[in-house]
Amino acid sequence: MHRLHKNNLAKFLIAILAATALSSPVSAQTAPDIAVGFEAEPNPLFTPYDAKTYPGINCEAQATAQDADFSNVGFDMFNIATAKRSVVCPIVRDNTSNLDGTFSVRVHVNNAANKTLTCTLYSNSQYAVPIDSNQASTSATGDQTLFLDVDLSEEGGYYGINCSLPSGTAIRSYEVREYLDTDNRS
Repeated sequence: MHRLHKNNLAKFLIAILAATALSSPVSAQTAPDIAVGFEAEPNPLFTPYDAKTYPGINCEAQATAQDADFSNVGFDMFNIATAKRSVVCPIVRDNTSNLDGTFSVRVHVNNAANKTLTCTLYSNSQYAVPIDSNQASTSATGDQTLFLDVDLSEEGGYYGINCSLPSGTAIRSYEVREYLDTDNRS
């Protein structure tokens, strides 16, 4: 039996309201943008969320033996190796009791020509049992934003990002948006 999660219902309602807002320039102009899938959509519901932005240098080589394959250029995590390398990026989860995942996650990257850069967002239990994941890729050159979202989480669990970076690519920063329906409500 398919369960409709609160997160999916909100996205569905946003899509419907966004479609009707196209005929009203005022509501389309006054609504802030949010990431839904791979496109920015208006947020007519004004869903409250808490956002945290992290510099790319927060990410670390997935294999410590590959630490020397990365360079911190400014605050970017840059792959200077001649081969593809993976990094893991930590996320501080403020809302630790919700079960409906993230509001949205954006990973800002710089991609090299003729390369495919891929990032995956994970939702795990506190015992590292996978709960949900979402993957996005880009083959476009230059600064790009990957939009990710998980719809399931577990009380006390955690989120993390894993990116596969081809040679000459970088993670510039990443932003995590969480729902405000339990912890601080502010």
